[in-house]
Amino acid sequence: MPAGTKRPGSLQSQLLAGTGLILFLAFATAVSGYLSLHRLQTGVQVALNEVSRIRELGLQVENEFLSARQNESNFLSNWRSLGFEMAAEQFVTANQDHLERAQAYLDALEGLVATSHDPQLQALTDEIGNLRPLLVDYETGFQTTVDQIRERSRPRGLEDTLTSELNRLEADVTPLANPEFRQLILQIRANEQAYFSTGRQEYVDNVHRLVSRFTDLVKTSPRSELVAGDTHLGVLDLVGRAQSYLGLFSRLVALDQGIYLSTTTFQKITGDIDRIAAEIVSTSEAGLSRARNQLQLAGRQATMIMILSGAVALALGVLITTALARRIVPPLSRLTQAAEEIGRGNLEQSVSPGGAAELVTLAQAFNAMAGRLRQTLSTLEQQVAERTRGLQTAAEVARVTTSLLDPDVLLRQVVELVQGRFNLYYVGLFLLDEERRFAVLRAGTGEAGRQMLAQKHKLEVGGRSMIGQCIADSRARIALDVGEEPYRFDNPLLPQTRSELALPLRSRGRVIGAMTVQSDRPAAFDEADIAVMQTMADQVAVALDNARLFAETQSALAELEAVQRRYLGQAWSAYMAARAVSGYEQTEGGLVSLGSGVLPEARRAVAQGRALLVSGDGEAGGGLSLIHISEPTRLLSISYAVFCL
Repeated sequence: MPAGTKRPGSLQSQLLAGTGLILFLAFATAVSGYLSLHRLQTGVQVALNEVSRIRELGLQVENEFLSARQNESNFLSNWRSLGFEMAAEQFVTANQDHLERAQAYLDALEGLVATSHDPQLQALTDEIGNLRPLLVDYETGFQTTVDQIRERSRPRGLEDTLTSELNRLEADVTPLANPEFRQLILQIRANEQAYFSTGRQEYVDNVHRLVSRFTDLVKTSPRSELVAGDTHLGVLDLVGRAQSYLGLFSRLVALDQGIYLSTTTFQKITGDIDRIAAEIVSTSEAGLSRARNQLQLAGRQATMIMILSGAVALALGVLITTALARRIVPPLSRLTQAAEEIGRGNLEQSVSPGGAAELVTLAQAFNAMAGRLRQTLSTLEQQVAERTRGLQTAAEVARVTTSLLDPDVLLRQVVELVQGRFNLYYVGLFLLDEERRFAVLRAGTGEAGRQMLAQKHKLEVGGRSMIGQCIADSRARIALDVGEEPYRFDNPLLPQTRSELALPLRSRGRVIGAMTVQSDRPAAFDEADIAVMQTMADQVAVALDNARLFAETQSALAELEAVQRRYLGQAWSAYMAARAVSGYEQTEGGLVSLGSGVLPEARRAVAQGRALLVSGDGEAGGGLSLIHISEPTRLLSISYAVFCL
């Protein structure tokens, strides 16, 4: 650098300065916005909370009154079907509870409205003052209706007395000879019940008319028709009882009219209550909307302040970024080009250091990364080659297992193949004995394998050995450092073992043995090795199982053939014992039957079931005779032939 030239600061110091300035501006903007929002929020939040609480209380008053109305309606609709006592306990009590809660919420609402800063909300004080007496009037009117219904329907009340009076009158006239008396009583009862169900005036008029007819009938009937057994009913008694019933019925009708008037009165009050409650809710919602609008306005003002501050900070940030980019971009461009070259496969690419100290360090780190990438790629290629070799070995094991049915030959070839392909220290194959208590070594590599086979080496299933644990748990066990494996048999014939892998031989859902794979290098196995070797172990297990099944099938077939031969022999023996032997002679004149004249030698040959060579006796030219018997198999006859030699 020429003398007198100011040395530029480091990239780190420039970045720190620019970042610090930007952070300062951002902090100033945030503080300004926060203070603005805080000032506005202090004034708006109180009003917002007040309005929200007023609205909430207004809704609660409205909901409680609606719930009271619902219980009132349920009581008026169901007191006949449920009975007064049950209906009052279920609905009237609930109505009173809801009204009490509505009054409590109304008190709280009145206090909040009185202290509100919103003039429109303060105007709700008059509405609340009007609502309170209306609630009292509603409660009084409903309670009056309940008392009237209690008087009407209580036990021994007006309705019970009316029913009892009509029952007595019916009991008096039922024995009378004139059936019209009882028919009138039944008509009176029917119209009475129709009135109870509908409340219509026409049934009241019918009852009055029928009672008048009954009275006239009593008065005009001869005294002889008013005799019930030994009792003579007086005209005045019957007329008096009829008039007593009519008076009770009229009182009940009047009481029903009073109930109707009371119900109509307090139900009219509910309209005013609903209107005032709805107005309170509407006014509070309008106040809540105003408070939210004020809060939004405050937010917009704060946003404007933050936008202006952000614009200033952005302008300064652009200037700082432009200055820094002139120092950072060229070295980074060189790094980018080098990265693209590496991405295209040119791993020999490097970057010449230059620029600020940080960029020099970055270039050096990039060159170091490229070197490690070359090394990693070389390692990956080696691992791929190892995995390929493992898969090829698995394929060779598969070919061996499918081409051999002799278990001993199969096991020997598999262990030699696995050891040679994976460059292992030792490979051994164990099979379970018949009792499945011990794993017996059936094949092993090297001198150690031959010695252990000669010693009939075996390990207990579930014992303190990796093979025993592997078979017991039916899963592979790996020891990357055999010194740290708690379940391992320290074999003196294999002193150089540093890592070991025990793999179960599984076929058709059961374990039939295990394979031990040992290396003289620590941590010689990984997950991929385990997967490949477990595949080979499973192939060996299936092949062994297939060989066993093949041997069992061959043995069973041989036994069946032996049994068949014995059976056929016995059958032919019995057949030959019962059948006479006959024969034919071929002469110049043709084929001549011998009848029963069969050579003794032929009989002997048939009995023995084999060919006989008989010397001649000088007759018929002498010489030798060969007697051949065709072996009986599936034919039902036996033949022999005599050849004169």
